[in-house]
Amino acid sequence: MKKEIQINSQNEAIESRATKILEELDINIAILDHNGIIIATNHSWQKFAANNCAADGFLPPRIGEGSNYLDVCRNAFGPSSEGAIRVYEGLKAILDGKSKSFYHEYPCHSPGKNRWFSMKAKPIRRSNPREVIVMHEDITDRTVAEMESQSRLRALSDALLQLQNLASDISNYLKLPRSLLPSLDTVQNFGSTTQDEELLRTLSLREMEVLKGLIRGERNGSIAQRLGLSVKSISTYRSRILKKLKLDNNADLVTFSAKLGIL
Repeated sequence: MKKEIQINSQNEAIESRATKILEELDINIAILDHNGIIIATNHSWQKFAANNCAADGFLPPRIGEGSNYLDVCRNAFGPSSEGAIRVYEGLKAILDGKSKSFYHEYPCHSPGKNRWFSMKAKPIRRSNPREVIVMHEDITDRTVAEMESQSRLRALSDALLQLQNLASDISNYLKLPRSLLPSLDTVQNFGSTTQDEELLRTLSLREMEVLKGLIRGERNGSIAQRLGLSVKSISTYRSRILKKLKLDNNADLVTFSAKLGIL
């Protein structure tokens, strides 16, 4: 009897520490029961719901414990409904045992700021009937960086095209044969080195596929879905690519790729 009391006490202490950790996280977390009803949330979820739902005008005034999250997603309308049906279907698939996880990225702008979030959902192990943990994380900084990288990529492509057009105009003015002018490939490869090309050859076919997605400005979630991989796998491939090419970030990838003509 004393041993059982001791074990129960230890379990309660573990649960208490786990709860405190969840409360400290900036990620919005909720637990859904097998019907999609929210049975628990952390402080971050409660704070976000209180500050955003009522002001939105399209979401219910309360999305907390006791609310049916599946119904909220299925019945959403207006700007907040973007992707809501997809979320509903993803959660339903997990609850029905047809899927092991769900990932979704979506905009959630406020009146004063543009914001983007990612949503991850997966079943809680050994829960019977099945329960699901839902996590929403603010990815605004990453998304803005990717958009800026994509914008620089477009600007670089435009500059290369303008350079080729300028070379063509000079040729026409000087009456030079076109064969004496550099091609667009030559312009794109200007400044490339044998060392860079050797680094590029170290990438596997899969890493090249991921690289091309990154320099096109695709998000990790989009690349993962297109290649049939997990988001975690894409992050791993990205880290390998940066390490092999001796680069620091996506902006460096764009510059490197433009220099070698990959764009």
